[in-house]
Amino acid sequence: MNISLELKRLRQLDLEPNLNEKRRPYLSSASGLVQAHGRLYVVSDDEISLGVFPLTMGQPGFLLPIWEGRLPEKKDERKKLKPDLESLVLLDTKMWASGGSLLVIPSGSKPNRQEGALLHFSESGLLQGKPQPIHFSPLYQHLQKQFPDLNIEGATVSGSTFKILQRGNGQSSRNAVINLDFSSVLQGLGSHQQISPDTIISIKHIDLGTLHGVPLGFTDAASPAPNQTWFLAAAEDSESTYHDGQNMGTAIGCLDPNDQLIFMTELPTAIKFEGLLIPRTGDARTFYVVSDADDPELPSELYQGTLPVLDHIRP
Repeated sequence: MNISLELKRLRQLDLEPNLNEKRRPYLSSASGLVQAHGRLYVVSDDEISLGVFPLTMGQPGFLLPIWEGRLPEKKDERKKLKPDLESLVLLDTKMWASGGSLLVIPSGSKPNRQEGALLHFSESGLLQGKPQPIHFSPLYQHLQKQFPDLNIEGATVSGSTFKILQRGNGQSSRNAVINLDFSSVLQGLGSHQQISPDTIISIKHIDLGTLHGVPLGFTDAASPAPNQTWFLAAAEDSESTYHDGQNMGTAIGCLDPNDQLIFMTELPTAIKFEGLLIPRTGDARTFYVVSDADDPELPSELYQGTLPVLDHIRP
């Protein structure tokens, strides 16, 4: 289905200047996006901190450390050591905190990229306490038997299912939706601070085709309703889950409850988008995306668009 969508640039992800730290005054390589308690939260695959931005477009954001320490400034050294945080999911459950929680998810593409974090909101909507480490290695090591080029780049909660998306930009170029039992995921997070392979319900391989001759690979997902999962997929000309390649553009699409592809169209820019937000309140057709240029010299940006009406997935 070829539907032309428009995108409106809202802002650059500028950060408040920090006189105690020499760094660029913006967030780059944004990879996951969530709205909670009147703020936008962004993870970057090039940081060990969470970006926090006000909904007021003109105001800068700030960084909230997830782990202590600092990453090297040089790009190659930083790439080797970064935890490669790719997804961010809002957990509405009040199991651990009255304001819900945020789950930070790593890609799993290298052994040092298998630890995420769980952060909790107070009733007033502020993140409180020390982030809890979450071990994805039991799940990821199991998935690597089927996906040697494992690269988890998207995640979303859809009803009773927790979906994580395998990006097929390695040599095998296989995209997949890995469905986990949401209640079992929550139990594992709370009791053992890890996610077990026993939570897997099913694995669905998805053929996304190509964009301008380059295979498309998942970069994020969002589920504004249990009967639909929207996703982003980028056409990055690389056969590696580690090395970046030339970006040919990004598509946005939708899967039905059985993970069948029912809609996909190209976004109107050659920018690579890696974070998708579709708020569950207000206009359910409004979506937001954040960019990742794979270049620390280029700040990430926030864009807004409107989803098409798809009659066959209405509630």
